[in-house]
Amino acid sequence: MASAVPVKNSPPENSPRSGKVFTKILLKGQKHFIAGTLPTTNKLKKALKPNVSPASVGRVFWTSDSFNYYCSASVITSNNKNLIITAGHCCYDTGTKSFTVNKQWIFVPQYNNGNAPYGQWVGQSQHVLDGWLSQQNVNADVCMCILSTNNGKRISKVVGSQGIGWNYSNLNYIYSFGYPYNINNGQIMSYCATKTVAPLLTAGADHKGQRILCTMSQGCSGGPWLKNFSTSTGLGIVISVNSFAIEGISGYLYGPYFDNSVMSLYNHCQNKQW
Repeated sequence: MASAVPVKNSPPENSPRSGKVFTKILLKGQKHFIAGTLPTTNKLKKALKPNVSPASVGRVFWTSDSFNYYCSASVITSNNKNLIITAGHCCYDTGTKSFTVNKQWIFVPQYNNGNAPYGQWVGQSQHVLDGWLSQQNVNADVCMCILSTNNGKRISKVVGSQGIGWNYSNLNYIYSFGYPYNINNGQIMSYCATKTVAPLLTAGADHKGQRILCTMSQGCSGGPWLKNFSTSTGLGIVISVNSFAIEGISGYLYGPYFDNSVMSLYNHCQNKQW
C-alpha cells in the first residue's frame, strides 16, 4: 500500500464488483443534510484531536496495468451502513473506459504510514453521475461506492460516518481532508481548514462548483469537504470532495457543487446491499 501512485487531480481535457451510471438531474432545491454517526461496535482507537484524522476518512487503493494507484474517500451515513464517497475520477477511468472497482479496489479508513487500524474494506459497486462517465464533466466528479462487510461488520458501525448535504451556499467554512503526495508522500492524512468561495476558473472547464485555498496536491482527490466539522467528535457534513487543481494557479483546490443530482445519487445508493 505504501508504494501506491496518487491519481493526478487536474481538470480533464449489473453485477457485483461492477460500476453503475447514474444520470445527473439538474435541479435546484432546499438545502438539506443527513447527519453523521459515531461508531457503535467499538471505541475509536484514539481520541480525536485537532491534528489527528477522523477514522471515517481514509485512502482507496487499486491496481491497473501493474501499477498501484490511490485516492482519498470518506464513509457517509446510509441505510446500508457500507457507503463511501470519493471523486468520480477515482472510480471511473475515462482513458480505459472502465470502473476501478474491478481492479482490486479497497478502502483503508484512517490509513497511516502503511497501517490499517480498522482493516481493509473491499469495494463492490461504484456509482457515478452520467456527466462524468460520458463527458468527464468536472461538475459531476462524484462517485459513491458500496463496500463489502468485513468479518460480518459494516463500516459505519466500526468507524462512524460523515453526514452529507446538498444545496448549500458557496460560502462555507470547511475542513478538507485527504492524502496529498506533497505531504509525507501521502502516507499521512492532512487537512485544510478554510472557506469555500465561488470559483474564478480561467481554464475552459466550465466549472460551476466551489474552490478553496489549499495546497494539497494529487492524492487528496476524493477527500471530503466537511461543513460544521467538530474536532471533538470527528464528524461533519460532506458538501463537496477534492476534485482538481489548475496548473499554473497554485494554492487552490476545486470541488463539485452538491445539488439535487447528488441527493438522487445518494438515495439511489444508500439502500443497496451486498
